[in-house]
Order: sequence, then structure tokens, then C-alpha cells
Amino acid sequence: MTDPDLISLFVEPLEGPGLSYMITGGVASVIYGDPRFTRDWDVVMALPDDAIPALESAFDPAAFYVPPSETLQQETAARRGDTST
Repeated sequence: MTDPDLISLFVEPLEGPGLSYMITGGVASVIYGDPRFTRDWDVVMALPDDAIPALESAFDPAAFYVPPSETLQQETAARRGDTST
């Protein structure tokens, strides 16, 4: 089983500002009853442009890498099909 403290390193900063996310991967499969041998977990976020500052400030930059806001804006625009940014 994955150490819950490891997951809380990511979940607590996301929940503080109310960012939308879901956890997927092997850990999520096991929780929902599908046995897996892997213990990976992935975090998927819904990240509108107005939530980017909250994501940037949620994590200590000395301990975590968060891409620059320009990169996040370009990536979210590309996912929406918006090529104007």
C-alpha cells in the first residue's frame, strides 16, 4: 500500500485552494477493487486559467517544481484547442 503521507504531500496543497483533481493509476485501481501489482499514482487536474496562480502558490518552490504560468497557460489553451496564446 502506498504511504498516505506521500499522497498527502500532493493532495493537501491542492485541496487548500480548492483545485479540482483526481488520482488515477495503480493505487486508485486497488482502492476501487481492481487488483494491480503497480503502486503508481497519477494526478489529473482541471486547470482553468484563473486557477493557475493558486497552483503556483500551493507548492513550496524549494521542494516542488511547478511549470511557469506561461507554460501552464499554453498547455491549457492547447487542450481547449485555443491557439491564440
